[in-house]
Amino acid sequence: QGDRHHSSIQFHLPHVLLLPLLLADSKHSLISTTMAKLSNVGITCNLTPLLVTIALSLSIVANARCNLVKVLDVGGLLGWFLDLFTPRSIGLWCVETSDGGTVDIRDLEDVFGQDGHFLAARILGTTAICLGVVIWIVSIAFSVLQCSSLVAKWNSFLCICTCLFQGLVFLVFRSDLCQSLNCSLDKGGICGVVAIVVWLVAAILMFFTA
Repeated sequence: QGDRHHSSIQFHLPHVLLLPLLLADSKHSLISTTMAKLSNVGITCNLTPLLVTIALSLSIVANARCNLVKVLDVGGLLGWFLDLFTPRSIGLWCVETSDGGTVDIRDLEDVFGQDGHFLAARILGTTAICLGVVIWIVSIAFSVLQCSSLVAKWNSFLCICTCLFQGLVFLVFRSDLCQSLNCSLDKGGICGVVAIVVWLVAAILMFFTA
């Protein structure tokens, strides 16, 4: 009887070990089935271009405007410099002053010098916008022309890249500029965070409906 009980444990043990894999496979099948049903009724065909449009708009607001990060402490600036203007917010390309005006970011770079982190954030932010435009065009074409699934999966991969590049824009917090001025998220930065989430959701939606 003991031998039969031991063999029963040995028989059921592999099934117990396979249980997480079966659950994961069932979840993947459920997601795929749900996405396929949504695709059949045309929801995802219209939702994906909408998400891409929202994400691209948010990325442009975050990366092109002058309020990516807010300046909390101007003590790192020279006294004579504050006589010219007092920075309130900083973007990748310009600075918003306390009186509501804007000046070129190079006016601050003249004080702090060129910074590798800030330059990398500027390049990555520009790349995110350029990739976003490509994704937007392809997603519109995909919804109209019903392109192949391979195109949708490549577009999903580009969304992941754009999500990554948009996230790396926040390298500005590691720059000498923000280290000296004690920066925090401003309206543009919040738009950038939301853009990261929307790009990721769009990528997942494209992949499972390809």
